Amino acid sequence: MRPGWRAMLFLTVVAAMLPAPALPGTGRPTLRELEQAVAAEPQNPQARYMLGLKYEIEGRPQLALKEYAQALKLKPDYEEVLLRSGEVKFMQGDAAAGIREMEKAFQLNPQSPRAREALAFMHGRQGLTYLEQGRLQEAAASFETALRYRPQDDGALNNLGVVLSQMGRLREAREAFQAAAQANPNNPQAQFNLGVAYLLEGNKEGALQQYAILGLTRPQEAAELFYLISFPDRSGMDPSYGKFRSAVPDRYPESFRTPPTPDYPSPLQTAPGLDTTGRYPGRLPGSQLR
Repeated sequence: MRPGWRAMLFLTVVAAMLPAPALPGTGRPTLRELEQAVAAEPQNPQARYMLGLKYEIEGRPQLALKEYAQALKLKPDYEEVLLRSGEVKFMQGDAAAGIREMEKAFQLNPQSPRAREALAFMHGRQGLTYLEQGRLQEAAASFETALRYRPQDDGALNNLGVVLSQMGRLREAREAFQAAAQANPNNPQAQFNLGVAYLLEGNKEGALQQYAILGLTRPQEAAELFYLISFPDRSGMDPSYGKFRSAVPDRYPESFRTPPTPDYPSPLQTAPGLDTTGRYPGRLPGSQLR
């Protein structure tokens, strides 16, 4: 029994000293490795996609866009690249190009929640730009487009109400604020704006109800609304809900719901599988592309 026990102990120690086998798909290639991969297979769209991702992570978005463009030349229906390219272009200030790329991705996969949410965000942000520029018709169209992608987007509903109010369409503005408040009861801007809309329509009871709602969680907004209710002649608001002329104008643009910048996934781990039916034969190690 003792010799067998010693042999087992020896084998255990030796096994512990051997290097652990490499796990496929866990390595993260370096920028140099990915550049070499593209040089080795310039017609491989996935390699270019992965290099573009790496450039993004390295803070070089223009180089990333060049690789994404090359990947799309090789495979125009590469949904993931369209999504990435659209987001980067939008964040680099080319809103129109970003929206076009994202719409292509959405056409490829109308069920994609990522494309739908991104398009709602992009059109919503574009609407804010138009609103700041006083381009009310274009702002309204942008917010309405955002709502086609996300009908319950309380931020877009609230912002549409702002535009409608500035266009003198107070009843429609109040309906938009109501929809925003119903979609998200915790949206203080929508609750506040709804109270002001009630007040301008002569519905003091409705305005007081909004004051009570705000008082539970947002005392500052509640106090501002109560001031407008208590001193309507000093509110400085015109009947068409043109703009607030007390302390509200300075902060009103900040009430726009701005979704966070879309998160980028961890690099080199989320490349989707590519249907390589012989059109794009690959000779690269799997760990470099997954």
